[in-house]
Amino acid sequence: GGSSDAAATIRGLCRLWKTNPPLLDDMLKIGSDLPVCFTQRTQHMQGIGEILSTITNFPSFPILLVNPLKIVSTQKVFQLLKNKQNSALSKYEKSFYKKKEWMNWLIAQRNDLLEPALEIEPIISEVLQLISKQNGVGKVSMSGSGATCFGIFENKSDCDLALKKIQEQRPEWWTVSTQTKSI
Repeated sequence: GGSSDAAATIRGLCRLWKTNPPLLDDMLKIGSDLPVCFTQRTQHMQGIGEILSTITNFPSFPILLVNPLKIVSTQKVFQLLKNKQNSALSKYEKSFYKKKEWMNWLIAQRNDLLEPALEIEPIISEVLQLISKQNGVGKVSMSGSGATCFGIFENKSDCDLALKKIQEQRPEWWTVSTQTKSI
């Protein structure tokens, strides 16, 4: 999205001009998730993206990304966000070492921007349902303010099979099978 593009632009300009990057607090003024995109590490984000904790032991999971090629305005999603005082999410534990512990934690997480994004682009619901029906999927959600959705799988073969099935059913959508990686 826009924040990852902005982060790449800032990194490129800093290299070109041989300057230090701006402070992460200054980046927050441009976009709340710009700091996490700029750091290029596996992070646990809290608040609006300003509270970051580096995750060093995150395992690699097969992940399926699906976008119905619909544009969702982040600004509009935040304008439609009704409940800004949601209950706390389950705490990230630095003691997680097994993939199952990580998957259980991921399943317990939520995206508070999903409801307003669905108001803007109801097709996101179809994307989530289609991913949810796939064998071996653990966590299914929407990324950021949408419209890209994802499924985290236990194994690569189930993820690759899900990719083929979704491509057959919705060839007009953008889909990719990849892996998470701890940097």
